[in-house]
Amino acid sequence: MNDTDPKDPKLALTAIGLGSELVTSTSEGIAVSLSSHEASEKPRHVLATGETIIQDLKVGFDLLIKTLDNGFAVAAKIESKSAPHQFNFVANIPVATSLELMDNGSIELKSNEGYTLGKFEAPWAVDDNYTPIDTYYTLDGNIIHQTVKVSEQAVYPILADPEWTWGIISGTIYFNQSETYRICREPVNAVSVAASIISFHARRFALPGRIVSLAAGGVSGIASVLNITACGLLNFLVTRFDRCLKVKVGVTSSPVAGIHSGSRCT
Repeated sequence: MNDTDPKDPKLALTAIGLGSELVTSTSEGIAVSLSSHEASEKPRHVLATGETIIQDLKVGFDLLIKTLDNGFAVAAKIESKSAPHQFNFVANIPVATSLELMDNGSIELKSNEGYTLGKFEAPWAVDDNYTPIDTYYTLDGNIIHQTVKVSEQAVYPILADPEWTWGIISGTIYFNQSETYRICREPVNAVSVAASIISFHARRFALPGRIVSLAAGGVSGIASVLNITACGLLNFLVTRFDRCLKVKVGVTSSPVAGIHSGSRCT
């Protein structure tokens, strides 16, 4: 990989420890990582840009690992026709989740309840002229295989880029002063009142089904976080200090009630 030569002092490369794990990403306490058995025998180098390179993971086959704001990407560079055109990664995923190969070629991480927590985007590959190259995933349990199929016209090197992105796995429902008062006016009816408020806003703003599902999960848990004492305190805060109810909800966590202020609490 000429543009990432570890002997080039301008790139300020620093060797780091060995190990099979390539990269890890965490969101809301949930971690997903990729590993490769071949990587445990290869040195890593960190570029001045913060990316990690593993040269010659296999003969004529390099990896460039990038962390992203919402996940990570692992760019594979295939140097020649004789280099490997299929590569495998082990996806290390949380318990009570599974991987599913989708019709569009992506691989989604599903919770036991069927929520999509994140996904490996549909794979892509290009040659040195940026001509698209056929590529696809196959899945064997937690092992992801990516195959790159080249034509005789392909110009090497080939670049393929598996990419992981997180889905929406949590959110916060913010109620305004009037809504907080209505919810807490009769704590025994808090769930039905909150549900009607969320349903109204879902129709008003055409909220994605994903958000509505999370909100519904929050509604079902409101009864467990609100009681007469809590509602009495909230109504006091609403009238005296301009504070409102908020409930954080998540696919893998129980609802957590809190208070908020500012523009959303009017």
